Amino acid sequence: MSENFDVDLVYLWCDGTEPEFLAQKEFYLKKEGKHLSKQAIAQGRFEQVDELKYSLRSVCNYLPWIRYIFIVTANQIPAWLNVNHPKIKMVNHSDFIPQEYLPLFNSCAISSCLHKISGLSEHFLIANDDLFVNRYVDKSFFFPSSEKVTVRLKCRDLYPENSLYDEMLVHALSLIRKKFGLRIPLISKNNIEPHHNIDAFLKSDCIACEKLFSNEHLETLSHRFRQPSSLLRYIVSLYSFANHHTILKNISWTPDKKTISGDIDSVYFSNHDWNVIDNVLKNYNPALFCINDDEQAQPSDRVRTRQFLESYYPQKCAFEK
Repeated sequence: MSENFDVDLVYLWCDGTEPEFLAQKEFYLKKEGKHLSKQAIAQGRFEQVDELKYSLRSVCNYLPWIRYIFIVTANQIPAWLNVNHPKIKMVNHSDFIPQEYLPLFNSCAISSCLHKISGLSEHFLIANDDLFVNRYVDKSFFFPSSEKVTVRLKCRDLYPENSLYDEMLVHALSLIRKKFGLRIPLISKNNIEPHHNIDAFLKSDCIACEKLFSNEHLETLSHRFRQPSSLLRYIVSLYSFANHHTILKNISWTPDKKTISGDIDSVYFSNHDWNVIDNVLKNYNPALFCINDDEQAQPSDRVRTRQFLESYYPQKCAFEK
């Protein structure tokens, strides 16, 4: 039986095809974009094929214990969303981010302020719209106790010279090592990253981490688009770990692995992995899965993603009009 505490869910969402959003993004790209990595402005970061609708259907089906669902946007509302549902709370960037930093097209900067959302519970989850719940899990899947969170990691060598994301990971790891010493298990080398799933946080740790890295936090807010020194929300997970507030789980399973043991927590797919997606979900029943729109995705992959999600979560839920 889970402990009696509230858990909220926060989504980051944007409609990258909306004319006003596109115009703003293009204006600032012309102004600031010549020094940006192509990975920071990849189209997949802003595309959407109504994944949020199907992610919410999955939450409605399998996470009934969620208290509120905060949907964070830049003054955008999905046309199909039932904003009058008592669990749905729409939040604009300007509600919790100082106006001087807006508009932002950097999810790292936006994520770094989410704990400032009014009314957010101490225990909360963060999801992108490409994350889906595949079966019922209790809140203990994310929060083993009221004082701890589960952090799901993958171990691999990082190559910051070739990847903006890896460069940001190494930056976060370096900051934590500098503050807490070099003998922290698992982060003594540049060889771990967060598994792309629904992440759990303690608001009190977010507040403390922002205070500890206040200069880096303010620098991140000044990055309208991702930059190597932007703070990933991963730094809060590392901070929680350094302060003994986490249970670590190494998610080493991949779709081509031959030996399966125990439950599969989470699986990551790219939206052109159609040769394995159906098979993995049917035969291995992971708790969570991601269908990520990466830099190699084609328009046809997005069409197929929408078709797949409509067939996989066909029932309209109470969060829709």
